[in-house]
Amino acid sequence: MAATRANFGDLLEPGFLEIFNENYKPLERVYSKIFNTMSSDKQDERFSSVTGFGLLTVKDENATLTYDDPIQGYDTLLSHVTYAKGFKISKELWDDDQYNKMNEKPRQLGVAARRTEETVAANVFNRAFNASYLGGDDQELCSTVHPREDAGTSISNASATGITFGEENYETAKLAMISEQLDGRGQIIEVMPS
Repeated sequence: MAATRANFGDLLEPGFLEIFNENYKPLERVYSKIFNTMSSDKQDERFSSVTGFGLLTVKDENATLTYDDPIQGYDTLLSHVTYAKGFKISKELWDDDQYNKMNEKPRQLGVAARRTEETVAANVFNRAFNASYLGGDDQELCSTVHPREDAGTSISNASATGITFGEENYETAKLAMISEQLDGRGQIIEVMPS
């Protein structure tokens, strides 16, 4: 349905001191500080991984060397989607708009696009504990039972006691990342969260 004069009578009448339009100072982009972005010219992108190796073993003099094999990780398929929106306006409303409010609508589509980017990016965290959104290992982003590639004991990146993520538990999470985060072979990962 197009915006027409019948729906926007206030814009046609001179005499209003102000007709407010959604004009907010845009906030700084957040998603680009958290996520690495890439471009693509394909309909989807596939990702996988390969593990490292377990700890080295003691080898006696002239003894046979112990060998280890890397293990292929889980595959993830990301399918690209298109976000779009437009609006229609009658020529008559465009011509007769006394306050030039309809002329601001294309810029507001840009604001909607920016909000969409931020919302879609934030959904990674908003849905981190939601079983409807699974990763390549068939687990939520935050799970106590991420399977290891070597079929060892599962890996956790969530609280087993169910503490909620927030400022008060930030330090607990940070300490767990430093001392308890494991790779696909069950080795402690050398990470320093910031």
